[in-house]
Amino acid sequence: MKNTNKLLLGALLGAGMAGAVVTTAHAAETQAYTSHGKIEMIKNDGSTGPGTVDPTDPGTVDPTDPVNPGTKGPLSIDYVSNFNFGKQKVTGNNAVYDSELVKVTTIDPVAGTKKDVANYLQVSDNRGSVSGWKLSVQQSKAFTSEVTNKTLDGTVITLSNPETRNGDNNAAKPAPSTVTSSVDISANSGDKLVMQAKDGEGSGTWAEAFGNATKDAEKAKKSVQLAVPGDSKKVAEKYVSDITWTLTDSGL
Repeated sequence: MKNTNKLLLGALLGAGMAGAVVTTAHAAETQAYTSHGKIEMIKNDGSTGPGTVDPTDPGTVDPTDPVNPGTKGPLSIDYVSNFNFGKQKVTGNNAVYDSELVKVTTIDPVAGTKKDVANYLQVSDNRGSVSGWKLSVQQSKAFTSEVTNKTLDGTVITLSNPETRNGDNNAAKPAPSTVTSSVDISANSGDKLVMQAKDGEGSGTWAEAFGNATKDAEKAKKSVQLAVPGDSKKVAEKYVSDITWTLTDSGL
């Protein structure tokens, strides 16, 4: 609290004479007190959620496929789209199939709106160290028939036209500096680098979409493609492949 005494000026006038001007001043009194703000940071062992970053527009969305949560921990893979290439007629020729888009329901800013977005993934780094990370992918199991266990040999999945967005919608936030423009994955081809954040980059939540369905839906569909060679033996059955995504602490 500050107490201030005003300076008073008085004029003394007598009959036929002038008195001296008298002034009185007191120094300002200042008091200081220190209070405290408190917070305890604890290790983040849970998954990021609910919902995921909208890969196209600001806000969050709830995707329909898959519905299972991602990995847990402060460094986590929160979500990856299943790549659905639809129903295709058997052919003896080489063929390339486009992926279907991902159906989502918006959570924020306007809840309940249904729309299609590009296939995408989301990772979070909530360790607080901002020490960097690396995301890679491999096709750990070939496309295999659910009935006869036969495989489609020689297939290649291509991921292209990547776009990244952070959960804070902050363009100034240091983004992962390495984003592979096109990734080809096939059975037994090993890990392929998708995205990497160096030291000081990639903190918080990041979504990477393959294409932008709002700007160009057809291009977004072509941003995830499956190539099947004509000489691959095919039967009229459903095929499923396993795709493994690996996120490691690997800052440079």
